[in-house]
Amino acid sequence: MSVQSNASYFFVPFQLQEPLDFPETARRLDRSDCWTPVGERILYFMKYVSDKLDTGDPEHCQCFRFCLNPEARGRFGLSEPDSVYHIEPLRHVAEQETYPFYLGDVELFCFRTSVCILAIQVSFLKNDPIHISSGQFYLKKVAKEKAYPQSGTDSFTFLELARRLMDTLGEKVPPVPFFFANPGSERANVFSRLEVPPQEDYDRELFYLRRCYSEGYLYQPDPELDAREIYRPAQDTVWGMSAEAAVCLVCPERGKEQFLRGAFYRNFKSQYLLMYVLLLHQKYVLYLFLTEVGTGIRDDLALLESYRERLYDFMTDFVFSRISEVPQYQNLYDRLQHVFALEELFDDVREPLAALRNLQLEQDAKKQQRQDARINRMLFVLSLLTGFSVLSDGHAAIESYASPYLPPLLAEGLQYGFAALVIGALAWGIITLIRSDRK
Repeated sequence: MSVQSNASYFFVPFQLQEPLDFPETARRLDRSDCWTPVGERILYFMKYVSDKLDTGDPEHCQCFRFCLNPEARGRFGLSEPDSVYHIEPLRHVAEQETYPFYLGDVELFCFRTSVCILAIQVSFLKNDPIHISSGQFYLKKVAKEKAYPQSGTDSFTFLELARRLMDTLGEKVPPVPFFFANPGSERANVFSRLEVPPQEDYDRELFYLRRCYSEGYLYQPDPELDAREIYRPAQDTVWGMSAEAAVCLVCPERGKEQFLRGAFYRNFKSQYLLMYVLLLHQKYVLYLFLTEVGTGIRDDLALLESYRERLYDFMTDFVFSRISEVPQYQNLYDRLQHVFALEELFDDVREPLAALRNLQLEQDAKKQQRQDARINRMLFVLSLLTGFSVLSDGHAAIESYASPYLPPLLAEGLQYGFAALVIGALAWGIITLIRSDRK
């Protein structure tokens, strides 16, 4: 693996349309001559995490990772990996800067949730942090900024490239990129690594790189924010992160060049990259849930039930508070969770479940009312059947016990009064039953 002084990944998420046959999609990619499966061992994650990413067990694997074959690049308008691209010259910049770069590996992460992520690697020719951050500022606008080859005319945006690559999935319904964003506002997350010279601190560089700011932004220190968004695991390594990007600055000149350009570089492109993609996947799936909630699901009990089941499955398979016993990974994972505001997103996603509970209570109350009404009708029918018996027995009782002691007219009045009372009770029951049915 050749070591590059800087490497940036731009991520394009997209959703496979339902009905989703995830195993078949994975098999098609596996058989494709465009993609090569990436089966590298997951070394530093907990077993309950790595087991879900084990491509050797395709029936239970929750994510498959593929890399675009170098031989297939030409089919999608891509030059060789060592070819130079650039953006359109910026007229408002005095030196007509074009931010030349190499376009390297293209990787695909295909998740069982139907949310997939395309990772496009870029290496800028000029290894200057502010220059690179400015280049990222333009390239992250994947629907607007075009990449032009140094020789040739086949320019494309990263979103156009992603659409070309999506055709290789063989889906009957075209996948939807940036399914949570308004057209024209698509912005890619960026994950990068840069080699830097020794200096006292890198706060200014991280101010730009962790937000993909262009050099036109004025530097403004913020110690309180820096404490949350900057992580220093070692003297020669520092991370910066925000909701839009994460960057790792390494300084080989501090004495650990072999490690930083060897094992750490390999881990950045495999283990760290995978960890970042897993967190991006969480964010994008939560966006998907929130998008669905906004389309009328709150009033549909069956859809809310399906929503709850899918949310629980997602949380079981992809949401972990701890992924590693290695502090460098776990600490970075915790900080990225915070800057992505995943807990707040989960609260928003769980809120419709409260609506589901209320709907269920309303449905149960209505069901109980219907059952009570049926029982009341049955009881009333029984009372009608016994009404004549009550009238007859009451008439006989008055005649037997009251007539010998009362004047005939008074006894007869008691009999008619009793009959009126029974008939009135039955009439009141009928009226009440009719009113309850109307309600």
